[in-house]
Amino acid sequence: MVIPFIESVGSTKGIDSCKFNDLIHELSTLKSAEENLVFRLEEGCGMNTQIKIRHLSVSENWKGDRCEFENIVNPSSIRSLTVFGKWRPFLISERMRMLRVLDLEGTTGLNDHHLEHIVKLVHLKYLSLRYCHLICHLPHSFGNLRQLETLDIKHTSIIKLPRAIIRLRKLQYLRAGGTGVFGGESYEELIQDLDLPKILKNRLCLLSLCSAIGCVFSCAPGLLETDGNPNRHDAVLQDIRRLIRLRKLGVAGVTQKNCQGLGLALSALSNLESLSVRSVKEPSSQDMKESDGSIESPLENLMSLSLPESLKRLKLYGCLCKLPQWMKNLGNLMKLSLRYSSISDHAAAMEVLGKLPKLSILRLRENSFTGEKLCFTSENSFPSLKRLMLVLISDLESVEFKEGATPKLELLQFCGFPNKTKKDFFSGLASLPRLKEFMLDDDTYEEGFLKDVQDQLARNSNGPILKRG
Repeated sequence: MVIPFIESVGSTKGIDSCKFNDLIHELSTLKSAEENLVFRLEEGCGMNTQIKIRHLSVSENWKGDRCEFENIVNPSSIRSLTVFGKWRPFLISERMRMLRVLDLEGTTGLNDHHLEHIVKLVHLKYLSLRYCHLICHLPHSFGNLRQLETLDIKHTSIIKLPRAIIRLRKLQYLRAGGTGVFGGESYEELIQDLDLPKILKNRLCLLSLCSAIGCVFSCAPGLLETDGNPNRHDAVLQDIRRLIRLRKLGVAGVTQKNCQGLGLALSALSNLESLSVRSVKEPSSQDMKESDGSIESPLENLMSLSLPESLKRLKLYGCLCKLPQWMKNLGNLMKLSLRYSSISDHAAAMEVLGKLPKLSILRLRENSFTGEKLCFTSENSFPSLKRLMLVLISDLESVEFKEGATPKLELLQFCGFPNKTKKDFFSGLASLPRLKEFMLDDDTYEEGFLKDVQDQLARNSNGPILKRG
Protein backbone atom coordinates (compact mmCIF):
# COMPACT_ATOMS: atom_id res chain seq x y z
CA MET A 1 0.00 0.00 0.00
CA VAL A 2 2.87 2.35 0.82
CA ILE A 3 5.67 2.23 -1.72
CA PRO A 4 9.22 3.60 -1.20
CA PHE A 5 9.60 6.33 -3.81
CA ILE A 6 13.07 7.85 -3.46
CA GLU A 7 15.85 5.89 -1.83
CA SER A 8 17.98 7.93 0.54
CA VAL A 9 21.67 8.16 -0.25
CA GLY A 10 23.99 9.35 2.48
CA SER A 11 21.33 9.30 5.17
CA THR A 12 20.32 7.02 8.01
CA LYS A 13 16.65 7.33 7.07
CA GLY A 14 16.78 4.60 4.44
CA ILE A 15 14.33 6.34 2.09
CA ASP A 16 13.55 10.00 1.47
CA SER A 17 9.90 9.67 0.50
CA CYS A 18 7.06 7.23 -0.09
CA LYS A 19 3.93 7.23 -2.20
CA PHE A 20 0.51 5.56 -2.13
CA ASN A 21 -0.84 3.59 -5.03
CA ASP A 22 -3.81 5.25 -6.75
CA LEU A 23 -6.52 3.28 -4.94
CA ILE A 24 -5.10 3.84 -1.46
CA HIS A 25 -4.54 7.52 -2.25
CA GLU A 26 -8.20 7.94 -3.23
CA LEU A 27 -9.43 6.05 -0.15
CA SER A 28 -7.17 8.12 2.11
CA THR A 29 -8.45 11.35 0.61
CA LEU A 30 -12.08 10.32 1.06
CA LYS A 31 -11.50 9.10 4.62
CA SER A 32 -9.71 12.28 5.65
CA ALA A 33 -12.58 14.32 4.21
CA GLU A 34 -15.16 12.23 6.11
CA GLU A 35 -13.34 12.76 9.40
CA ASN A 36 -12.40 16.37 8.62
CA LEU A 37 -8.75 15.45 9.05
CA VAL A 38 -7.66 17.45 6.02
CA PHE A 39 -9.96 19.40 3.75
CA ARG A 40 -8.79 20.33 0.26
CA LEU A 41 -10.42 23.47 -1.04
CA GLU A 42 -10.35 22.92 -4.79
CA GLU A 43 -12.36 23.55 -7.92
CA GLY A 44 -15.68 21.75 -7.79
CA CYS A 45 -15.67 21.04 -4.05
CA GLY A 46 -19.03 21.04 -2.22
CA MET A 47 -20.66 24.15 -0.79
CA ASN A 48 -21.34 22.77 2.68
CA THR A 49 -21.80 25.64 5.07
CA GLN A 50 -19.22 26.26 7.81
CA ILE A 51 -17.49 22.89 7.88
CA LYS A 52 -15.49 22.32 11.05
CA ILE A 53 -12.01 21.90 9.59
CA ARG A 54 -8.78 21.34 11.50
CA HIS A 55 -6.35 21.27 8.58
CA LEU A 56 -7.11 23.25 5.44
CA SER A 57 -5.31 23.02 2.11
CA VAL A 58 -6.18 25.57 -0.59
CA SER A 59 -5.43 24.11 -4.02
CA GLU A 60 -3.98 26.07 -6.90
CA ASN A 61 -7.04 25.42 -9.07
CA TRP A 62 -9.54 26.89 -6.60
CA LYS A 63 -10.86 30.18 -8.02
CA GLY A 64 -13.46 31.05 -5.41
CA ASP A 65 -14.00 34.45 -3.77
CA ARG A 66 -14.35 35.65 -0.18
CA CYS A 67 -18.07 34.86 -0.06
CA GLU A 68 -17.55 31.26 -1.17
CA PHE A 69 -14.62 30.82 1.24
CA GLU A 70 -16.63 32.08 4.22
CA ASN A 71 -19.59 29.85 3.29
CA ILE A 72 -17.41 26.74 3.34
CA VAL A 73 -14.85 27.35 6.06
CA ASN A 74 -15.20 28.06 9.76
CA PRO A 75 -11.92 29.94 10.44
CA SER A 76 -12.04 29.51 14.21
CA SER A 77 -11.57 25.73 13.97
CA ILE A 78 -8.51 25.75 11.69
CA ARG A 79 -5.20 24.61 13.20
CA SER A 80 -3.09 24.48 10.04
CA LEU A 81 -3.36 26.22 6.66
CA THR A 82 -1.46 25.40 3.47
CA VAL A 83 -1.88 27.60 0.41
CA PHE A 84 -0.89 26.68 -3.14
CA GLY A 85 -0.93 29.07 -6.08
CA LYS A 86 -2.15 32.65 -5.82
CA TRP A 87 -2.41 34.45 -2.49
CA ARG A 88 -5.69 36.13 -1.53
CA PRO A 89 -5.83 38.25 1.64
CA PHE A 90 -9.18 36.85 2.78
CA LEU A 91 -7.53 33.46 3.33
CA ILE A 92 -6.26 34.86 6.64
CA SER A 93 -8.83 35.88 9.23
CA GLU A 94 -8.56 37.30 12.75
CA ARG A 95 -10.92 34.47 13.72
CA MET A 96 -8.09 31.98 13.13
CA ARG A 97 -7.02 32.41 16.74
CA MET A 98 -5.90 28.79 17.12
CA LEU A 99 -3.82 28.58 13.92
CA ARG A 100 -0.52 26.84 14.66
CA VAL A 101 0.90 26.12 11.20
CA LEU A 102 0.92 28.45 8.19
CA ASP A 103 2.63 27.11 5.06
CA LEU A 104 2.78 29.65 2.21
CA GLU A 105 5.71 28.11 0.34
CA GLY A 106 5.68 29.13 -3.33
CA THR A 107 2.55 31.27 -2.96
CA THR A 108 2.46 34.00 -5.62
CA GLY A 109 1.35 37.57 -5.03
CA LEU A 110 2.24 37.61 -1.33
CA ASN A 111 3.65 41.05 -0.45
CA ASP A 112 5.19 42.65 2.63
CA HIS A 113 1.97 44.38 3.69
CA HIS A 114 0.16 41.04 3.90
CA LEU A 115 2.46 40.05 6.77
CA GLU A 116 0.79 42.62 9.04
CA HIS A 117 -2.23 40.32 9.15
CA ILE A 118 -0.13 37.22 9.68
CA VAL A 119 1.67 38.60 12.75
CA LYS A 120 -1.68 38.81 14.54
CA LEU A 121 -1.79 35.00 14.62
CA VAL A 122 -0.03 34.91 17.96
CA HIS A 123 -0.24 31.11 18.43
CA LEU A 124 1.73 30.33 15.27
CA LYS A 125 4.48 27.76 15.78
CA TYR A 126 5.47 27.23 12.14
CA LEU A 127 5.64 29.80 9.34
CA SER A 128 7.03 29.17 5.87
CA LEU A 129 7.47 31.99 3.35
CA ARG A 130 9.87 29.98 1.21
CA TYR A 131 9.94 30.98 -2.48
CA CYS A 132 7.76 34.04 -1.82
CA HIS A 133 10.07 36.28 -3.83
CA LEU A 134 8.10 39.49 -3.25
CA ILE A 135 8.72 39.37 0.50
CA CYS A 136 11.55 41.82 1.22
CA HIS A 137 11.07 42.76 4.87
CA LEU A 138 9.67 41.30 8.06
CA PRO A 139 7.68 43.90 10.04
CA HIS A 140 8.76 45.04 13.49
CA SER A 141 5.54 43.54 14.84
CA PHE A 142 6.94 40.14 13.86
CA GLY A 143 8.22 39.93 17.41
CA ASN A 144 4.63 39.33 18.54
CA LEU A 145 4.83 35.73 17.34
CA ARG A 146 6.19 34.60 20.71
CA GLN A 147 5.24 30.94 20.15
CA LEU A 148 7.06 30.65 16.81
CA GLU A 149 9.46 27.70 16.68
CA THR A 150 10.23 27.45 12.95
CA LEU A 151 10.69 30.33 10.51
CA ASP A 152 11.51 29.51 6.88
CA ILE A 153 12.41 32.54 4.73
CA LYS A 154 14.62 30.64 2.30
CA HIS A 155 14.51 31.91 -1.30
CA THR A 156 12.77 35.18 -0.39
CA SER A 157 14.16 38.69 -0.98
CA ILE A 158 14.82 39.25 2.73
CA ILE A 159 18.40 40.38 3.35
CA LYS A 160 18.09 41.62 6.94
CA LEU A 161 16.19 40.47 9.99
CA PRO A 162 14.37 43.01 12.17
CA ARG A 163 15.70 43.60 15.66
CA ALA A 164 12.34 42.38 17.00
CA ILE A 165 13.45 38.85 16.08
CA ILE A 166 15.24 38.65 19.44
CA ARG A 167 11.84 38.45 21.13
CA LEU A 168 11.16 35.04 19.56
CA ARG A 169 12.51 33.11 22.53
CA LYS A 170 11.06 29.78 21.37
CA LEU A 171 12.58 29.94 17.90
CA GLN A 172 14.50 26.74 17.19
CA TYR A 173 14.86 26.64 13.41
CA LEU A 174 15.70 29.65 11.26
CA ARG A 175 16.10 28.78 7.60
CA ALA A 176 17.40 31.53 5.34
CA GLY A 177 19.36 32.00 2.14
CA GLY A 178 19.24 30.05 -1.10
CA THR A 179 19.11 31.30 -4.66
CA GLY A 180 15.76 33.06 -4.93
CA VAL A 181 15.74 36.13 -7.14
CA PHE A 182 19.41 36.82 -6.45
CA GLY A 183 20.68 34.13 -8.78
CA GLY A 184 23.31 32.99 -6.28
CA GLU A 185 24.54 29.45 -5.90
CA SER A 186 24.55 28.87 -2.16
CA TYR A 187 22.77 30.08 0.93
CA GLU A 188 25.85 31.95 2.17
CA GLU A 189 25.62 34.33 -0.79
CA LEU A 190 22.15 35.45 0.23
CA ILE A 191 22.56 35.67 3.98
CA GLN A 192 25.81 37.63 3.89
CA ASP A 193 23.91 40.77 4.94
CA LEU A 194 21.66 39.17 7.54
CA ASP A 195 22.13 40.79 10.93
CA LEU A 196 23.34 37.58 12.53
CA PRO A 197 26.13 39.17 14.60
CA LYS A 198 23.53 41.28 16.43
CA ILE A 199 21.35 38.23 16.91
CA LEU A 200 24.25 36.41 18.48
CA LYS A 201 25.08 39.44 20.59
CA ASN A 202 21.57 39.33 21.98
CA ARG A 203 21.93 35.58 22.57
CA LEU A 204 18.91 34.64 20.47
CA CYS A 205 20.70 31.70 18.93
CA LEU A 206 22.03 30.51 22.27
CA LEU A 207 18.65 30.81 23.96
CA SER A 208 16.76 29.04 21.21
CA LEU A 209 19.19 26.66 19.53
CA CYS A 210 20.76 25.28 22.69
CA SER A 211 17.33 24.35 23.96
CA ALA A 212 16.51 22.43 20.79
CA ILE A 213 17.11 18.73 20.39
CA GLY A 214 18.30 19.24 16.82
CA CYS A 215 19.71 22.54 15.72
CA VAL A 216 20.39 24.22 12.39
CA PHE A 217 22.47 27.38 12.32
CA SER A 218 24.14 29.39 9.57
CA CYS A 219 26.85 31.99 9.99
CA ALA A 220 27.23 34.70 7.38
CA PRO A 221 30.49 36.23 6.10
CA GLY A 222 29.86 39.25 8.30
CA LEU A 223 29.83 36.99 11.34
CA LEU A 224 33.54 36.27 11.06
CA GLU A 225 34.53 39.55 9.43
CA THR A 226 34.25 41.77 12.50
CA ASP A 227 35.71 45.08 11.29
CA GLY A 228 38.97 44.50 13.14
CA ASN A 229 37.29 44.16 16.51
CA PRO A 230 39.02 41.13 18.12
CA ASN A 231 36.72 41.10 21.15
CA ARG A 232 33.65 40.76 18.99
CA HIS A 233 35.32 38.09 16.87
CA ASP A 234 36.29 36.04 19.93
CA ALA A 235 32.80 36.42 21.40
CA VAL A 236 31.24 35.06 18.24
CA LEU A 237 33.52 32.02 18.25
CA GLN A 238 32.79 31.44 21.92
CA ASP A 239 29.08 31.49 21.12
CA ILE A 240 29.60 28.84 18.44
CA ARG A 241 31.55 26.64 20.85
CA ARG A 242 28.65 26.72 23.30
CA LEU A 243 26.24 25.24 20.75
CA ILE A 244 27.21 21.78 21.89
CA ARG A 245 24.05 20.15 20.51
CA LEU A 246 24.39 21.78 17.10
CA ARG A 247 24.00 19.35 14.21
CA LYS A 248 24.27 21.60 11.15
CA LEU A 249 26.52 24.62 10.62
CA GLY A 250 27.36 26.80 7.63
CA VAL A 251 30.18 29.36 7.84
CA ALA A 252 31.35 31.75 5.14
CA GLY A 253 33.91 34.55 5.14
CA VAL A 254 36.76 32.36 6.43
CA THR A 255 40.19 34.02 6.22
CA GLN A 256 43.73 33.29 7.36
CA LYS A 257 43.14 35.39 10.47
CA ASN A 258 39.98 33.73 11.71
CA CYS A 259 40.51 30.20 10.41
CA GLN A 260 42.44 28.83 13.38
CA GLY A 261 39.94 30.15 15.92
CA LEU A 262 37.10 28.74 13.88
CA GLY A 263 38.80 25.35 13.75
CA LEU A 264 39.09 25.26 17.54
CA ALA A 265 35.40 26.18 17.85
CA LEU A 266 34.42 23.40 15.44
CA SER A 267 36.40 20.81 17.39
CA ALA A 268 34.10 21.42 20.38
CA LEU A 269 30.92 20.54 18.47
CA SER A 270 30.83 16.84 19.20
CA ASN A 271 27.33 16.34 17.74
CA LEU A 272 27.97 18.15 14.47
CA GLU A 273 26.71 16.17 11.46
CA SER A 274 26.73 18.71 8.63
CA LEU A 275 29.34 21.42 7.99
CA SER A 276 29.84 23.94 5.20
CA VAL A 277 32.99 26.10 5.26
CA ARG A 278 33.61 28.79 2.68
CA SER A 279 36.64 31.04 2.41
CA VAL A 280 36.58 34.61 1.12
CA LYS A 281 38.82 34.08 -1.88
CA GLU A 282 37.90 31.58 -4.58
CA PRO A 283 41.11 31.02 -6.56
CA SER A 284 40.93 30.44 -10.28
CA SER A 285 43.01 28.03 -12.31
CA GLN A 286 44.98 31.01 -13.59
CA ASP A 287 45.86 31.94 -10.00
CA MET A 288 47.20 28.46 -9.45
CA LYS A 289 49.25 28.50 -12.65
CA GLU A 290 50.79 31.86 -11.88
CA SER A 291 51.73 30.81 -8.35
CA ASP A 292 52.89 27.28 -9.28
CA GLY A 293 50.43 25.84 -6.78
CA SER A 294 51.76 27.92 -3.88
CA ILE A 295 48.79 30.25 -3.61
CA GLU A 296 47.89 31.23 -0.04
CA SER A 297 45.17 29.00 1.36
CA PRO A 298 42.59 30.68 3.59
CA LEU A 299 41.67 27.23 4.90
CA GLU A 300 45.21 26.02 5.58
CA ASN A 301 44.87 26.43 9.36
CA LEU A 302 42.12 23.83 9.26
CA MET A 303 44.61 21.31 7.97
CA SER A 304 46.14 20.36 11.31
CA LEU A 305 42.93 20.43 13.34
CA SER A 306 40.44 17.66 13.92
CA LEU A 307 36.72 17.78 13.16
CA PRO A 308 34.11 15.77 15.05
CA GLU A 309 33.98 12.14 13.99
CA SER A 310 30.17 12.46 13.99
CA LEU A 311 30.38 14.48 10.76
CA LYS A 312 28.28 13.01 7.93
CA ARG A 313 28.10 15.85 5.40
CA LEU A 314 30.92 18.24 4.51
CA LYS A 315 31.26 21.10 2.01
CA LEU A 316 34.59 22.88 1.58
CA TYR A 317 34.64 25.96 -0.67
CA GLY A 318 38.09 27.51 -0.96
CA CYS A 319 41.73 26.78 -1.65
CA LEU A 320 43.23 23.73 0.08
CA CYS A 321 45.89 22.56 -2.40
CA LYS A 322 45.87 19.23 -0.57
CA LEU A 323 43.33 17.35 1.53
CA PRO A 324 43.45 17.94 5.31
CA GLN A 325 44.95 15.11 7.34
CA TRP A 326 41.80 14.81 9.44
CA MET A 327 39.79 13.83 6.38
CA LYS A 328 40.89 10.21 6.69
CA ASN A 329 39.46 10.08 10.23
CA LEU A 330 35.90 10.92 9.12
CA GLY A 331 34.66 7.35 9.15
CA ASN A 332 31.00 8.43 9.22
CA LEU A 333 31.24 10.88 6.31
CA MET A 334 28.53 10.18 3.71
CA LYS A 335 28.50 13.32 1.55
CA LEU A 336 31.44 15.45 0.42
CA SER A 337 31.49 18.50 -1.84
CA LEU A 338 34.69 20.27 -2.90
CA ARG A 339 34.76 23.57 -4.78
CA TYR A 340 37.67 25.89 -5.59
CA SER A 341 39.88 23.63 -3.48
CA SER A 342 42.58 23.47 -6.20
CA ILE A 343 43.94 20.10 -5.08
CA SER A 344 47.06 19.27 -7.08
CA ASP A 345 48.16 15.92 -5.63
CA HIS A 346 45.46 13.78 -7.23
CA ALA A 347 46.82 10.39 -6.27
CA ALA A 348 47.12 11.19 -2.56
CA ALA A 349 43.70 12.81 -2.44
CA MET A 350 41.95 9.94 -4.20
CA GLU A 351 43.65 7.43 -1.95
CA VAL A 352 42.35 9.21 1.16
CA LEU A 353 38.83 9.66 -0.19
CA GLY A 354 38.74 6.13 -1.55
CA LYS A 355 39.22 4.69 1.95
CA LEU A 356 36.28 6.51 3.54
CA PRO A 357 33.99 3.55 4.31
CA LYS A 358 30.60 5.33 4.19
CA LEU A 359 31.14 7.99 1.52
CA SER A 360 28.04 7.72 -0.69
CA ILE A 361 27.94 11.04 -2.53
CA LEU A 362 30.98 12.87 -3.91
CA ARG A 363 30.66 16.22 -5.67
CA LEU A 364 33.81 17.59 -7.31
CA ARG A 365 32.90 21.02 -8.59
CA GLU A 366 34.64 24.04 -10.16
CA ASN A 367 38.42 23.99 -9.70
CA SER A 368 38.22 21.30 -7.04
CA PHE A 369 41.22 19.62 -8.73
CA THR A 370 44.01 21.02 -10.87
CA GLY A 371 45.61 18.96 -13.61
CA GLU A 372 44.48 16.96 -16.59
CA LYS A 373 43.66 13.49 -15.26
CA LEU A 374 41.43 12.10 -12.52
CA CYS A 375 41.79 8.41 -11.69
CA PHE A 376 39.68 5.99 -9.70
CA THR A 377 42.26 3.24 -9.77
CA SER A 378 42.53 1.20 -6.56
CA GLU A 379 40.49 -1.98 -6.34
CA ASN A 380 37.64 -1.70 -3.81
CA SER A 381 38.28 2.02 -3.43
CA PHE A 382 35.19 4.12 -2.71
CA PRO A 383 33.34 1.03 -1.43
CA SER A 384 30.05 2.86 -0.69
CA LEU A 385 30.03 5.54 -3.40
CA LYS A 386 26.67 5.67 -5.21
CA ARG A 387 26.64 9.13 -6.76
CA LEU A 388 29.53 11.00 -8.37
CA MET A 389 29.24 14.54 -9.75
CA LEU A 390 31.98 16.16 -11.84
CA VAL A 391 31.28 19.81 -12.67
CA LEU A 392 33.43 22.21 -14.69
CA ILE A 393 36.84 21.06 -13.48
CA SER A 394 38.85 23.46 -15.62
CA ASP A 395 41.93 21.56 -16.81
CA LEU A 396 40.45 18.08 -16.74
CA GLU A 397 41.00 16.05 -19.92
CA SER A 398 40.34 12.47 -18.77
CA VAL A 399 38.56 10.44 -16.09
CA GLU A 400 39.54 6.80 -15.58
CA PHE A 401 37.78 3.99 -13.71
CA LYS A 402 39.89 0.91 -13.12
CA GLU A 403 38.41 -2.56 -12.64
CA GLY A 404 37.10 -2.92 -9.07
CA ALA A 405 36.99 0.78 -8.22
CA THR A 406 33.68 2.37 -7.14
CA PRO A 407 31.88 -1.01 -7.06
CA LYS A 408 28.52 0.50 -6.01
CA LEU A 409 28.43 3.59 -8.24
CA GLU A 410 24.90 4.04 -9.62
CA LEU A 411 24.78 7.60 -10.94
CA LEU A 412 27.50 9.55 -12.71
CA GLN A 413 26.71 13.21 -13.43
CA PHE A 414 28.99 15.22 -15.67
CA CYS A 415 29.13 18.85 -16.71
CA GLY A 416 32.21 19.77 -18.72
CA PHE A 417 33.54 22.22 -21.27
CA PRO A 418 32.38 20.93 -24.68
CA ASN A 419 35.48 22.22 -26.46
CA LYS A 420 37.71 20.20 -24.10
CA THR A 421 35.54 17.10 -23.89
CA LYS A 422 36.77 14.76 -26.61
CA LYS A 423 36.63 11.08 -27.43
CA ASP A 424 38.24 8.85 -24.75
CA PHE A 425 37.59 11.50 -22.09
CA PHE A 426 36.06 8.71 -19.97
CA SER A 427 37.49 5.22 -19.73
CA GLY A 428 36.34 2.19 -17.76
CA LEU A 429 32.60 2.91 -17.79
CA ALA A 430 31.96 -0.65 -18.89
CA SER A 431 33.60 -1.98 -15.70
CA LEU A 432 31.21 -0.26 -13.26
CA PRO A 433 28.99 -3.16 -12.12
CA ARG A 434 26.17 -1.12 -10.50
CA LEU A 435 26.03 1.86 -12.85
CA LYS A 436 22.44 2.74 -13.77
CA GLU A 437 22.68 6.19 -15.28
CA PHE A 438 25.19 8.54 -16.91
CA MET A 439 23.79 12.06 -16.89
CA LEU A 440 25.07 14.91 -19.07
CA ASP A 441 24.07 18.53 -18.54
CA ASP A 442 23.25 19.30 -22.21
CA ASP A 443 23.54 18.17 -25.83
CA THR A 444 26.40 20.40 -26.97
CA TYR A 445 29.19 17.83 -26.69
CA GLU A 446 30.84 16.64 -29.87
CA GLU A 447 29.56 13.49 -31.52
CA GLY A 448 32.77 11.54 -30.97
CA PHE A 449 32.57 11.97 -27.21
CA LEU A 450 28.88 11.02 -27.08
CA LYS A 451 29.37 7.94 -29.23
CA ASP A 452 32.32 6.79 -27.14
CA VAL A 453 30.30 7.10 -23.92
CA GLN A 454 27.34 5.26 -25.47
CA ASP A 455 29.61 2.44 -26.67
CA GLN A 456 31.10 1.97 -23.20
CA LEU A 457 27.66 1.95 -21.58
CA ALA A 458 26.47 -0.60 -24.14
CA ARG A 459 29.27 -2.93 -23.05
CA ASN A 460 28.29 -2.58 -19.40
CA SER A 461 26.38 -5.72 -18.32
CA ASN A 462 24.16 -3.69 -15.95
CA GLY A 463 22.57 -1.83 -18.89
CA PRO A 464 23.07 1.80 -17.75
CA ILE A 465 21.34 4.57 -19.71
CA LEU A 466 22.62 7.90 -21.01
CA LYS A 467 20.54 10.97 -20.17
CA ARG A 468 21.20 14.36 -21.77
CA GLY A 469 20.04 17.86 -21.03
